[in-house]
Amino acid sequence: MFPVFFLRSDSLRLKKADGYTGTNNMGYFLTKGDSMDSAKTELGLFDTLKQRLNPTAVMKKLNLTQEKLIDMALYLGIGFLVGFLIKKYDKFIFVAVLLIVGLILAQQAGLVSITVYWYKIQEFLGARPLEPIEGSFFSAYWEWAKANVILVASFSVGFLVGLRVG
Repeated sequence: MFPVFFLRSDSLRLKKADGYTGTNNMGYFLTKGDSMDSAKTELGLFDTLKQRLNPTAVMKKLNLTQEKLIDMALYLGIGFLVGFLIKKYDKFIFVAVLLIVGLILAQQAGLVSITVYWYKIQEFLGARPLEPIEGSFFSAYWEWAKANVILVASFSVGFLVGLRVG
């Protein structure tokens, strides 16, 4: 009446359970009254993990395409690079940010006049003018981040690993 369970191996003999013995190499289990032909297949831990972690199955389950995976790898790499460079050159970046903030404050006080001709820069780079953003820049970025959670997560993981390594 009790089933006989065993791990999968190439030529494993079933132990006697109420008089049944048999050679098994597929991970079957038998109960009294079952024959080797009617035995049910039980997958081992390794086979179960292999099926669940199959790249094609994971991509289909998460609704990912090859282009999305390339984007994720790209954001992961950029995040790593940014994190690594920030950790490596943090003093230089701190001084540069202080300089920029100082220039902005000097412009606000009327000591310096800074004019950026964006159309000249766009013309030089061959870029087309951007459409104006409705609302604030932060709200536009937040909408993009909500629509691309996987990319933001990839960048964040890369950034944190880059900070750790740098």
